[in-house]
Amino acid sequence: MSTRNLVLIALLGLALVLAYDLFAVRDVAEAPGSDDASFVAVTAEALPESADSGSADSAEKDEEAESADSDGISSSDTAVESPVTYLPLAPPANARDLEYSGMSWFDEQLVLLPQYPDVVLEEADGADDHSEGTTEAVTGTQRAGRVYALELSDLLAAVSGNEDPLVAQEIPFSYPSAVADLDGFEGFEAIAFEGDRVYLTVEAQTDETTKGYLVAGTVTRGGDGRMASIALDDAAPVEVELPANLDNMSLESIQVDGGNITTFFEANGATVNAEPKAFGFDASLGPIMEWDFPTIEYRVTDATEMDASGTFWVINYHFPGEDELLQPQADQLIAEYGEGPTHALFDHVERIVELAGGEGAIQFPAPTGRVIQLELVDAETSRNWEGIARLEDRGFLLVTDKYPETILGFVAMPAGDR
Repeated sequence: MSTRNLVLIALLGLALVLAYDLFAVRDVAEAPGSDDASFVAVTAEALPESADSGSADSAEKDEEAESADSDGISSSDTAVESPVTYLPLAPPANARDLEYSGMSWFDEQLVLLPQYPDVVLEEADGADDHSEGTTEAVTGTQRAGRVYALELSDLLAAVSGNEDPLVAQEIPFSYPSAVADLDGFEGFEAIAFEGDRVYLTVEAQTDETTKGYLVAGTVTRGGDGRMASIALDDAAPVEVELPANLDNMSLESIQVDGGNITTFFEANGATVNAEPKAFGFDASLGPIMEWDFPTIEYRVTDATEMDASGTFWVINYHFPGEDELLQPQADQLIAEYGEGPTHALFDHVERIVELAGGEGAIQFPAPTGRVIQLELVDAETSRNWEGIARLEDRGFLLVTDKYPETILGFVAMPAGDR
């Protein structure tokens, strides 16, 4: 046999051996119950680095995709974030130009406070989220407006899955010209109730200064015992000396307990407010004392009532457009509690922070040290939460002013804290 034929026979034999090995490997890899992990490990080790270039990206995507239960989202090395469930409001309470600035419970009615209670809605019979309005002129010694009240039973049904828009009762609200005539009057900022008395903060701003005031009034009940109207006292507003003169920053939060009223300044960051304070007054609006307040960067825009354990919660909000005004320093809450996935992506901050009343000071962290970060929408959407109230032990109700629109939301208390 010629040399050429011997070579051809050898090559044919080699091809048959290689074909057998290939099919054998395929059968092992595809066999049900086979241990294909070892096969993958061996073949991956033999690959050059360029062939494995997608593994790092895949791992990163897998990490980003990790999620917690329905109470929020998180990754393995970030803080948990809580979703906000939107609760639709029926017109006219959903009108954007109402610009809600606070809310508080009166018995089993949740009262939503417009910044300007006398705003005239252009579409009063069917106002939508984007209606525009103007304010009425002062007539006589009283100015007439309204607040809105939602029933506890309706809110509980809404957070339990009822998708019908919430219908708010319009409550007449009147206040004296002594308030409306304040130089640079900028409306009402916060509200709280005790018995049939109501307490509010007022903001006034001129070209040179921003000022904060405290006012009080009385609730009149209807035959069913529910709120029928609110009328503020004729007395002159009580000015509260603010710790800093900042554009559009004043007294955004108020609490009342046992006849003692406490209000908080909005800006408590280290740069703009070296010694933050909470301001205490008696039921006749006479000053009684000041408490130390913790340094918290950005803005504190409202507070819940203090509970039986002495703790309460505040909204802590950051809009990046205010950095030049507030000059925030390093965010200590992020250093202490971590940063949620959407907070790591975007510049704004939306969170609820637990504080505690103490002897001579408002304490942070509270004994349980809880901070709830909200899931953010996107890079362009900052929700300016201006009102907060507890919903029994279920969680929190929040309301925006008019940015990005009127939003009433619910945030469940994290499962471990209920």
